Amino acid sequence: MVYEEYQAVISLTDEVELSERQNQSLENWDFYLQQQLAAPEQIAMEMEIRKQGYLENFTFSAEINIFFQTVNFLVNSFWDAAAMMLLGMAFMKWNIFDASRDLNFYIRMMIFGFGVGLTVNSWEMVIYVSNGFEPFWSAAARPTYDVGRLGMAIGYIGTVMLMCKLEVLSRIRHALACVGQMALTNYLAQSIICNIIFLGFGFGMFGQMQRAEIYYVVFGVWIFQLVFSVLWLRSYRYGPAEWLWRSLTYKKAQLLKL
Repeated sequence: MVYEEYQAVISLTDEVELSERQNQSLENWDFYLQQQLAAPEQIAMEMEIRKQGYLENFTFSAEINIFFQTVNFLVNSFWDAAAMMLLGMAFMKWNIFDASRDLNFYIRMMIFGFGVGLTVNSWEMVIYVSNGFEPFWSAAARPTYDVGRLGMAIGYIGTVMLMCKLEVLSRIRHALACVGQMALTNYLAQSIICNIIFLGFGFGMFGQMQRAEIYYVVFGVWIFQLVFSVLWLRSYRYGPAEWLWRSLTYKKAQLLKL
């Protein structure tokens, strides 16, 4: 509604005198952009800060992160994560994750998941791209986004379980298992790597790459972590972050070397 009213106003010629309601529509759109941190002045400010050092970036991100880790966490993120965890627990109880179900079950799971996920996500992508990546369309796609990502998750689970059941692509399965075993280390490492690539205290690539070019970074990080995880676990029992976490939990340094 806000977006449609805004589009109707800006489509008018300059000669048209705007009514009070039309001016209010422009103000509503500006307020919406401010909430999404997508107003032109906000984008310009962020572009400038991201070129600066660690302290400036930390200070800028702190206010945003405080909101996401308090208000947004209680209203949205907690329930989102809890729902996925409960679904995972249900899948475990139904013996889906141990590849013990019959072959046709995992084939149907893969086809259904990707059928729903790819259809929904492709529709969202077409809308988002064709409308110039307007932040409004990202928000408008949220109800179907959850359907799409759940479908994709089910499709990926079916695919991996199918690979395990057929005992194919053993090296890829081993590499994925190693990444999972070092999940905390890899999660933290992705943040560190991307901070170095994009922010001012590193290579300063923030806002310098086209959307398609960012996939080079994605694939590069994936490949690095797949290889690193396999090599690390040849000599050590846990990832570095996992070792630290376990040592703090048991209040005693855990054996790291194999």
